[in-house]
Amino acid sequence: MDSANTTPAQSGPTNPAAPVAPSPAPTPITPPSANPVGQTVSVNPPPVAAEASSDKWNFLAIAGIILVVVLVGAGAFLIMSNPQMLGSLTGNKAQTTTPAANPPLVPKTPTQTPPTAPQPPASPQPIDEIPLTIATPVNNVTVTTATIKVTGTTSARADVSVNEIDTKADATGKFSATLTLSEGDNPIVIDAVDENGQTSERELTVTYQPAGS
Repeated sequence: MDSANTTPAQSGPTNPAAPVAPSPAPTPITPPSANPVGQTVSVNPPPVAAEASSDKWNFLAIAGIILVVVLVGAGAFLIMSNPQMLGSLTGNKAQTTTPAANPPLVPKTPTQTPPTAPQPPASPQPIDEIPLTIATPVNNVTVTTATIKVTGTTSARADVSVNEIDTKADATGKFSATLTLSEGDNPIVIDAVDENGQTSERELTVTYQPAGS
C-alpha cells in the first residue's frame, strides 16, 4: 500500500463540538453609599396622601356652598316675615295696621226666672148657641140662707134646667128656679134648650155659710 495516500486515523468524535459562549461575570453588589453632606435629596410624597388632601378640599368646598345657601335662605325668610324690613329694602314704607282693641268682656249676670204659679185648670167653655143670661145669683157669692132663687133670661119658651129642677121660660124668655143649698160651696149648672134644639149652658158657684157659724 502507498503510505502517501493513507489518511491518519483520528481519535474522538467525527464532528468537532460547537464553541461554548463564556458565562458573564457576576455583577458586584454595591452597598448604598451615604449621602454626602450638602447634596439635596428629593423625596416624592406618597400618592395616598395626595388623594386624601384632594378629598378634604372637595368636602370643604361643598360644605361652604351649603352654608351659603342656608344663610341666604334664612335671610330671605327674615325679610319676608318682617314687613318693615321688606319695606325698607324696597324703598316703600310698609303700612302696618293696628288691630282694633276688643271691648272688655262684661260678665253676664244670670237672670233668675221667678217660678210660675200653677195655673188652675181651665173651666169648660160654655155652650152659647142661644142667649142665656143669669141675673141672680152672681158667681162665687156667699149667702147665709139655705135657699136661693136663680133667675135669668133666654130664648122665648125655651126649656130650662137648674141643677135637677126643670122649668120653662115664658114668652119674653124669663125663667126662675129655687134651690136648697148645702153648707159650703154649691155648684149650679143652668141649661137652656129652644124649640130648634139649640142649647146654652152656664155654671156658677154659691157658698152657703149659716149665720153665726
